[in-house]
Amino acid sequence: MHLLSSQMGRKWRFIILVRILRDHIKKCIGQIIVEKVIIKRITLRPIPVISIGRVLMLKKKNIGKMNIKQIIEEFERFSISIKASTYPASSSDILAFEHNRSVLLPKEYKQLLSFSNGIMLMGDEIYGVGSSCLSQSLETTYQIEHYLVDNPMLEYLIPFSPDGFGNHYCFDSRDGTIVFWQHDLPALENVSNRVYANLFEMIDEVFFRWTLENYDYSGNKR
Repeated sequence: MHLLSSQMGRKWRFIILVRILRDHIKKCIGQIIVEKVIIKRITLRPIPVISIGRVLMLKKKNIGKMNIKQIIEEFERFSISIKASTYPASSSDILAFEHNRSVLLPKEYKQLLSFSNGIMLMGDEIYGVGSSCLSQSLETTYQIEHYLVDNPMLEYLIPFSPDGFGNHYCFDSRDGTIVFWQHDLPALENVSNRVYANLFEMIDEVFFRWTLENYDYSGNKR
């Protein structure tokens, strides 16, 4: 009986994953997104960890000084052929996620959602909330990474941006800092990977600066 129950549990987990993947594919097919945006850049990036030295380095590079207006202005400089955005998220969808998960989303993320319910740039992505988001939702990702994987995340982490290799940038819902979660590392090692003080630091470096190291604003390789 126990074996049968275990087999049925695995079966239902598989069915749920298939349904989530099917719905995601349907949604993507219905969107007009240029191929450059869909295909991830297959580049191994260094995973920065916050330390005194890193804080000084970010300060020297002037990373982390941007506000939401500057984030939007810089995002808009990139060609529409390599980016994607959509309508703002509704306040009800934001509140629903916070209520259902008993967490508070960072103010920087809410400000971004007031501009667009998810964004993409050269394959990098930040998830939106609810059914009207640009791509995969924060809810779907939270469900998968907390309940349907072999190495589940800690409950206070909210995965909001994938790196293309099975890992995620996550909000620490207790203070809004950014943790880089590697899917094959133990939880205690992952929570020490605190890489940015807030979302705008992460966007500034990961989305803007790392993109511009190899491409111009039109997506042409340097």
